[in-house]
Amino acid sequence: MGPQKTGMTAKAAALALLAGLATVSAAPVTETKSVLTVSGLPRPSVVVAEAGAQAQARTLVTLLGRITGQTPPLSVGMAPATEDAVVIHVGRTEYVESLGLNLDALHPAGYRLLMPDASHLVLAGRRPLGTGYAVYDFMKRFGGYRHFMPGALGEVTPRRDTLALPPCLDVREEPSFVTYNNAGMYGGNAAFSRSSHVAQYATHWFMHIFPPATYGKAHPEYYPMIDGKRFVPPDTLEGTWQPCVSNPDLPAIAMAYARDYFAKNPDKLSVPMGVNDGLGDCQCPGCLGLQKKYANPYIPFYNAVAKLLRQEFPDKTVAFIAYGGAREVPRGIRLEPGIHVEITNGARDGLAAMRAWREAGATSLGLYDYLYGGGYVVPRHYPHVMADAWRKAYKTLGLRGGWFETFTQVWLYDGPRQYVLNELAWDIDADVDELLEDYFTSFYGAGGKAVRQFFNRHEDVYRRRADPLHPMSDWHSPEQMKDYTHADLAYLRGRLDTAEAALAREPDSAPAARLALLRKVYGLTERMIGAEIIVNELGAVGRVRGRRAARRLVERMETGFRLQAEIAEYAMTEAEERDLFTRTGLQAFRAQPELQSGQRLEAQADRLLALATAAIEAEEGWPAAREFCFDTARNALTPAFRAVALTPVYSREAADAKVNLVANGGCEPPDAAADARAGVEANGQQAFKAPGWNTWHFQQTVTRFMHDASDPHGGGHSFAIGENNYSGSFMQGVRVQPGCRYRLAFWVKQSPAGRGGAASVRWQGKSGWLDVEGKSPRISVPYPRASETAWREISATFTAPADATAPAERVSALLLLGAPSGQTAGERIWFDDVSLTKIFDPAAQLPPTLTVK
Repeated sequence: MGPQKTGMTAKAAALALLAGLATVSAAPVTETKSVLTVSGLPRPSVVVAEAGAQAQARTLVTLLGRITGQTPPLSVGMAPATEDAVVIHVGRTEYVESLGLNLDALHPAGYRLLMPDASHLVLAGRRPLGTGYAVYDFMKRFGGYRHFMPGALGEVTPRRDTLALPPCLDVREEPSFVTYNNAGMYGGNAAFSRSSHVAQYATHWFMHIFPPATYGKAHPEYYPMIDGKRFVPPDTLEGTWQPCVSNPDLPAIAMAYARDYFAKNPDKLSVPMGVNDGLGDCQCPGCLGLQKKYANPYIPFYNAVAKLLRQEFPDKTVAFIAYGGAREVPRGIRLEPGIHVEITNGARDGLAAMRAWREAGATSLGLYDYLYGGGYVVPRHYPHVMADAWRKAYKTLGLRGGWFETFTQVWLYDGPRQYVLNELAWDIDADVDELLEDYFTSFYGAGGKAVRQFFNRHEDVYRRRADPLHPMSDWHSPEQMKDYTHADLAYLRGRLDTAEAALAREPDSAPAARLALLRKVYGLTERMIGAEIIVNELGAVGRVRGRRAARRLVERMETGFRLQAEIAEYAMTEAEERDLFTRTGLQAFRAQPELQSGQRLEAQADRLLALATAAIEAEEGWPAAREFCFDTARNALTPAFRAVALTPVYSREAADAKVNLVANGGCEPPDAAADARAGVEANGQQAFKAPGWNTWHFQQTVTRFMHDASDPHGGGHSFAIGENNYSGSFMQGVRVQPGCRYRLAFWVKQSPAGRGGAASVRWQGKSGWLDVEGKSPRISVPYPRASETAWREISATFTAPADATAPAERVSALLLLGAPSGQTAGERIWFDDVSLTKIFDPAAQLPPTLTVK
């Protein structure tokens, strides 16, 4: 999670919006345009803007012109002399202030839509932010305007002669969530969606309260102790360190910061005091003692600041994010009044964490959740699921709002969900189905009903997951596709066909263009889901009984490899790619390393072909099994499947298939005789020594790397990792040949046995990392979640990628044998007998006749 951005004060934001605008003349305007109808009669109109709301007024004038074809004149401060005109006041003009509306009593983002009489229309907020919301709300209610995604196709601007107003209009709007931000709404219109009104920042903030440039030299004791030594961060390092919160000086320093913060930000309800991003918690005896006593060492610090804050700012709170070292619900201590806790992934497990924090004394709760679009290839549609959870938390647990990261990349996928959630954040009682009807009818016209059914099915699939209230549990994971079935794909395709038929009479319309784009991106998604279904089907096969069963499996494999080829070749026009994607593109979207199923398809095909050849060999002998492989390769439709089909033959007959490319695969220390005892520990890559291997661990954290002679799988020692705070690995780079296939195998055991985790293989070439930006898949090899601590062999097969800048040169496979995050002092994971062997070379001659190249 990246740090939240505080943005600007409402006044500064308004000034920024005005930057570069020409000064609007306040001279009298004599010509007026009829853009409004009041009580059934068209009326000429003029727009008058508060000086600080000129940008909002220009937006209103622009939208009125686009919808009605008439652009009313705009002036600043005072209304021009006009006859029988309706004066539209944007912001807190002199006239608006004379009405005594008490706008200062509103939420900082609140606003009024008001017609005090037939000649005046007020669109005004407490601050320019709210005034901007008022303008878009007015245009949505009376102009039919919608802004659902970036670009011209994202706007709905129906043509009308005038906007018809009721005889009476008096609307007061304030948000249900007093603090809310939809972060990463790339290219979206935050004013239309009313999606950024943050009154309580709870974000990563310690770097601002205890800046190393201010305190580092004189007070190193304010900074974390890591493995027995104080770490004073460089002045520019904003993350991967935390202050020493057991130091008694820190609450007073934080209070001094709060005074300054509220002086500069009087509208804010809280002072932010969240932990920095990236761990780095202090491990001094005092902080470790607090950790042991309360489970969360930060709570005594927050309580102390809250007590000081109440004395000077009784209506303000201390806000922090329950994240990293401050994540755990405290035990044996209650939170002081005046603390706002924003809980990461707080909806998961049926709101369990929110309930627990509430029981620990938190009276003001926020939700920090990850509704990511990036890291996914499927539509992220769960408006009903999340609406139910938000309403329950709001009405029973004191949820006041939150910060929601979306990082939208495909607006056609994520737009309908986020439209609903942004509206719910403003009005928690809004009707979800009415909002969805509004979205799909406005955006897809006659095809809206079928497109809505298309998205409804995606939400049905989403509900099948183990915990629908943990939306990021499958981020960058193929798990996001595992609940889809062939029947789902047929239904979804049918709904899009129906929508297309409904729009057949208007092929050049905006709804038809939007549907065509949706079909285009979903065509890729459909193939990726289909390939994943086949991988899962193959993975469920435990044994192969004879040649007939083997042939059926080969057909399924062939379908999978054909889909892989279609995914790789899937094309769009430049215009389609521009209109579909935000901050990404076609290649990056389809080639997200963890979401490519090609390697997993190869691995399953390798496993099943090995079973098939073994079964055929047992019944008919090796020559028959060998011929089965050759016959499969001759009939293969893709080069990738031909290579897999011949792998059993190469693995058995090629001499280099027996060569272990890993140095010191037995995991022995430099001098086994001199280091024959168990538990020789070291933290960091400089201290641990083993031929062929290095170590890596995340900065400002602890990871213990060890040789262990107590129970090796083979030889005299194994490698072990313990007390892995966050991320640490044994690593070795092995030079491999692009296009060749390899098998990684190793033995692993854990205590406790079910901790999970994964090894990985990354790729480096002449141009650098090859597994970033969708260039090549990053290989992940999960550890088994076993019931007992015992040695188990793990393996994975894969094809080495080429470096596009030097396709003939060898690349490095970086083997990373890592520990699961958050190990306690007594937990261990062991590795032994690591091997990497070539299992197929496309340039090899395999008698009698076939060469694959």
